[in-house]
Amino acid sequence: MKSILNLALLVGLGLSATAVQAQAPSCGSNIDPFPATGQTESYPAFTLNGGIAVQDDGAVRAGGALSYTGTGPTIIDNNTGLEWEVLGQPDTINVGAGSPHDYRTRYWWSCPNFLGIAMCFDNMSIWDKVVLLNGEGGVGYAGHNDWRVPNIKELMSIVDYEAFDPAVDSIFNNGSHTGFCNPNSTGCSFTDNDNGLSRRYWSSTTRVDEHDRAWLVDFFVGEVINRQKDDNLFHVRLVRGGCVAGAPTGG
Repeated sequence: MKSILNLALLVGLGLSATAVQAQAPSCGSNIDPFPATGQTESYPAFTLNGGIAVQDDGAVRAGGALSYTGTGPTIIDNNTGLEWEVLGQPDTINVGAGSPHDYRTRYWWSCPNFLGIAMCFDNMSIWDKVVLLNGEGGVGYAGHNDWRVPNIKELMSIVDYEAFDPAVDSIFNNGSHTGFCNPNSTGCSFTDNDNGLSRRYWSSTTRVDEHDRAWLVDFFVGEVINRQKDDNLFHVRLVRGGCVAGAPTGG
C-alpha cells in the first residue's frame, strides 16, 4: 500500500519514480525519489503534554536528502532525475532583458496585448525562451531539445528550507547562501539586486480560478505565490526530463 501511495503522489507531482543521476527518469517504478525539504534543525513547540517529542521536519527529515550533480551547462537532481538549466553569462548591456542565459533576464508569462496583438516591448515571454533553447545551435541547449518551463511542484522541489536569501542549494547559486553576488561572475541566479524581485521564478502552472494569474516561487524563503501573467516580469529556469502525459521526455 505504501508503494502505491508513493507512486500516486509522485505521478501527481509530475516526478519520476526512479532516482538517477545523469538520465531522464523512467515512469512507473516503485522507488521513492521524493526530495526532502533540506531542513535539518528541529524546533521546539509547547504542547498539552510537555513530554511529547516534537517530530517536526528537522527531526524526521523525510524524503531523499537534497543531492545534485553539476554537468557544466546543467544541474541534475539526483532524487527526481530532473535536469535544470544553469543560468549565468551576465549580459552587462541589456540588464533584465538580455540573453536567455543571463541570470538577470526577466520574462512575461504572457506578453501584454492590445486588441489581440502582443506588446512584449523589450522582454520576451517564457515560451519564447523555450523555443530559443530548444533550437540553440541546431541541436538544443546542452545537446537537448526537450526543454520546458517547470510546473509549480517541480519548481518547489529545489527549494532548500534550511537556507534563505536564497532558499536554494548552493549549486544553483554560485556556491553562496549570503545573498551577495559579484555581477561579473556566472551562476548567480537568485541574488540579482537590479530589480528587487530577483528571486521570483515563473512556473508553467496557471491559477485555476483566475486564468490570468500563474504560480511562481519566491526563493527568498521558498514562498509559493501567484501573480498576473501579463503584468509582471520574473525569471525562469527551464527543466527537462520527468513524466509528461505518462511518458518520459528526456534521454
